[in-house]
Amino acid sequence: MLMLLCAVTAWAQTDLPVITTDPTNPVYYIVYNTRSKEPGGLMYYAGDNIGIKDGCTSAVLEDKYKFYFTGSHDALYVHNAATDMKLAGVASWTTEGTVWCVKQREDGYLAFGPQGAADDEQKWWNEKNYATNDATSDFTVWYSYDEGSAFVIEPADNYDNYVFPETGKFYTIECPLFEKVQGVAKGLVAWSNDSLSWNTVDLTDKNFYWVPTVNTDGTVVLKNLGTGLYISGTAVSETETNATIYALGANQFAIYADGKTIHANGHNGGLNSNGGIVDYKGAAGSASAWSFVERKDPDAVTEVTVIYNFVYEGAIKYTQEYNTLVGEQYQAITVTHPLGVSVVTAAPTGEILAEDVEVVDGVNTITKSLEVAISNVPFAYSDSYATVSWQFLKFDSSNNFYLYHNDELDYIALDSKNFDPDNDNYYWGFIGNPFDGYKIVNKGAGEGYILSSSTTMSGTTGDGTWPIMTAAASLPEGNNELWIPTASASAENGIFLAQKGHSWNRMNNRTVDGVAKLAYWTAGASAGSTFVAESPAEALSELVEAFKTRATAALGYVGGYPVEMADAIEAISSYDAMKNFIADNKENHIAFDANKYYRIYNVFRNSVVVATTAGQRVPATESNTDINQVWKFEAGETEGTYLIKSLNANAYMQAVGASNTLAETGAEFELYYLSDGLGQFNLKQKGSSNLMCIYANGNVGSWTDGGVDSDMAWYLIPVSDLEALSHTLTVGAAGYTTLALGYNATVPAIEGDGNGVFTATVNGEWIDLTAVAAGSVLPANTAVIIKAAADTELSFAYSAETAAEVTTDLLGTLYDKNIAPGEGNTAYILSKQNEVVGFYKAALNQDEGTAFKNNGHKAYLVVDGAEGAAYYSFRFPGTTGVEEITDNREQST
Repeated sequence: MLMLLCAVTAWAQTDLPVITTDPTNPVYYIVYNTRSKEPGGLMYYAGDNIGIKDGCTSAVLEDKYKFYFTGSHDALYVHNAATDMKLAGVASWTTEGTVWCVKQREDGYLAFGPQGAADDEQKWWNEKNYATNDATSDFTVWYSYDEGSAFVIEPADNYDNYVFPETGKFYTIECPLFEKVQGVAKGLVAWSNDSLSWNTVDLTDKNFYWVPTVNTDGTVVLKNLGTGLYISGTAVSETETNATIYALGANQFAIYADGKTIHANGHNGGLNSNGGIVDYKGAAGSASAWSFVERKDPDAVTEVTVIYNFVYEGAIKYTQEYNTLVGEQYQAITVTHPLGVSVVTAAPTGEILAEDVEVVDGVNTITKSLEVAISNVPFAYSDSYATVSWQFLKFDSSNNFYLYHNDELDYIALDSKNFDPDNDNYYWGFIGNPFDGYKIVNKGAGEGYILSSSTTMSGTTGDGTWPIMTAAASLPEGNNELWIPTASASAENGIFLAQKGHSWNRMNNRTVDGVAKLAYWTAGASAGSTFVAESPAEALSELVEAFKTRATAALGYVGGYPVEMADAIEAISSYDAMKNFIADNKENHIAFDANKYYRIYNVFRNSVVVATTAGQRVPATESNTDINQVWKFEAGETEGTYLIKSLNANAYMQAVGASNTLAETGAEFELYYLSDGLGQFNLKQKGSSNLMCIYANGNVGSWTDGGVDSDMAWYLIPVSDLEALSHTLTVGAAGYTTLALGYNATVPAIEGDGNGVFTATVNGEWIDLTAVAAGSVLPANTAVIIKAAADTELSFAYSAETAAEVTTDLLGTLYDKNIAPGEGNTAYILSKQNEVVGFYKAALNQDEGTAFKNNGHKAYLVVDGAEGAAYYSFRFPGTTGVEEITDNREQST
């Protein structure tokens, strides 16, 4: 909406203070905190302290309230006119002072703090207890960057122009907050029932007039002219009550009476129209700040009603009127016009003159006509169907839902996936103007049909009554046919569309019974009710750019185009060229091949599914070398389904859910292309949920629905060079580890005497190790022992070569698995005890004491006989006796 406001004194400081360069001729300022707890907010010199809570109650500004600044804004010294000392801390003054800085906040106020202070350090002067009633609180510490750290400064000379109440004069007591926000004067008004409230100032109503009596101690008695009652706290009464008037800066005051500060309750940041008075200590910059506006004796002036008529093409569209007095200034225009309407005739200004007054039906009246025009409407409109400018309508959301009409549906559908600019049902037009409202038509529905619906809406879905294209000639009684657009801040050029006369019936994007429909949201404005109108040229350009982005992102992926087509995609410059490119390259998409390996990459989370020892996980950074990111899609038992198998774990994804384990048998998945088919898939477990990237905890999870640009959208990236893949591990502090891989791997060379990769054979109470030559191929599923220096990182690369048979007594698991050694057998795992590395008995603490957990890609040993050795230590190639081995068996557990 276009709000026309008058110019008012702004609270927010727009300029940094002038730095005094000549201390003999300082530039004095007054400084006040915008949310002081106590009435009053001016900072002042308080001996050994700096105060901000008492405010100035005199029309004469004492030196203790005056400050000047030397240095620079980044290296600031704060001086006070009452002393030669400088501010050295929040509660001290010295001749040297402390170096401070001053900066402008985003809201226009000023923040003060120690030199070098930054937002993230949270070090700024702060009135930290402004919202409490603790009278003993420290008012001058610095803390966070909230409202208590917002300060305003103004030249001390401005104080000479403050309007302090004087005995016997007439005043309205007004809150500048409202005039700043609305351009409307709101003031205190008394009622005969002893209540005190605030409302739009009416100079013809004596209840808005106040006559003060100033006492010798500076306190003031405030009498209401209309009721004869006195301000007494947050009400009025017959008892004269002394009130203290505390200056807050900017010619504004806190009024403190009977222990209470009068505050405009329900002000809504200055947006509301009227309300009561409560006790609240928020001061400057809030609805506790008031100004005394001197007025003439209402009995000595002429009342007049001022009428503004807003005229468009010769017809009066809006009227605004208010009551005032001859001799007062014309009020600013405050009417809210429809979207795109602006005043082109200047509003009347200056004094209201008696010679301009006409008596109409016994009322003193001044009438002013103001021509208005339509400009900057964020959609195209016309005055007839024949001249409609067609455009697309979409909701402003991440899915960009476009509206389209379908004769077979009893609602207007919303579609983000199949937007078709060649289909007339996607084209919409506006007929009318912002004053009288618009009829909304659809090109596919044809002339004579308009968008309408019942006006008896409630809730958030219109009680099942949807806006729909209706024959204008047979519009049902009680149906709406006109729509009024208003501006929405949720999107650039965003608009709300509400029924004329029923502004709370605002059209909204609602999913009802799993279907996206054009419905209603009657609970207020939101992004879900925000439309954006796109010209066809703009929308088609967006389509082309979106296609190029998706096509480029999917280069080399299943369903996408080959990498070699990047230049051809980049060369697309129009919608027609895009259509031709798609038509000419239908056969060029990369096909899915169940015999190949793929990485599974999440579009939205930028993460890759990884086969860890505990199961599949995300997120992970895509790697061209990590073999744990590689999967194969094998045909499932049900036609059209796939089992997803890890190359390294040699195991399958299980049912979609929170556990995400791997196992020897897997769940069946279906692959569904998303959107335009450019490489994006849903992986849906047959008869169940979609595979989902749960970014928060790094898991693969499930969801019942999915779409493009979501956690359920995946790319399948072909792996072209298997021999570039490898499994990496790091040898721990013991210098030994075990390994089992699900693929043929090339054995790496390991530096250091005696280090290497070994198979193992049980020989009595020993394990004889046999070296596997570096560069040879280790068969898949072969468990080995590795000896290397601590913290050595090793990579076992994929090999396509045939591996020779290897004899070893070690067994291995490729993912975390419970192993039951069997009755009469003993299981051992690698461990270090009493400084000896070997295979020690595994504790059977799984599956009710019948199994132990063996970690993925690790080896274990099973020996026949329940009374096997306490442990098995190693005998390396060339060892002929036990004299080279430290035997600590009897000390082992």
